[in-house]
Amino acid sequence: MTMQALNIIDMIKLELQPGETIRWAGKPKFGPVLRWGLGPIMISFIPIGITSREVFQLLERISIGKGPRVGESYNEIVTHVVACFFFFFGCYSIATAILKIIEMSQAAYAVTDRRVLIVSHLFHKRVRAFAPTSINTVEILQKSDGSGTVTFRRDVVSGDDGHVVVKLDLVGVDDVANVAREIERLRLSVQQSSSLR
Repeated sequence: MTMQALNIIDMIKLELQPGETIRWAGKPKFGPVLRWGLGPIMISFIPIGITSREVFQLLERISIGKGPRVGESYNEIVTHVVACFFFFFGCYSIATAILKIIEMSQAAYAVTDRRVLIVSHLFHKRVRAFAPTSINTVEILQKSDGSGTVTFRRDVVSGDDGHVVVKLDLVGVDDVANVAREIERLRLSVQQSSSLR
């Protein structure tokens, strides 16, 4: 077992409950995690692109000591403020997405006999645990090398803009078919135990 695999197992073992056993543990591949995070990054470039000219012109004037022009109208000042807000919001969104990619690429995944675990460490430890009752689907997106993504929860959330599908995934898994089998086994274990009562 490699040092990387030992680290994954150690990360998961720290979160286990008494008597809980690991059925599968792994780490996401960086490439799929990067592709997963590129969407928010690309969208964040839109407000930056729209507002960058206005922001850079304002910054250039401030850097040479001119600041806002004398007699600028209220509308021009509001335009500067709005442009700066959207520019820096886009920058913040990109930084957040990059940090999320880094966090997820260093995560440890596990399927135990009681739950699905996602443990990550970036600036602080984050543990997400999903009981078998929260698993409402088991879907895979598999590549030719056997790796891929396992979706284990899918919800349709209604909002002002209509319906949005929210998914919980294990992204960039090496042996996606095996992981899907373990998650399905975990989901069915609850149904079997409830039918025996």
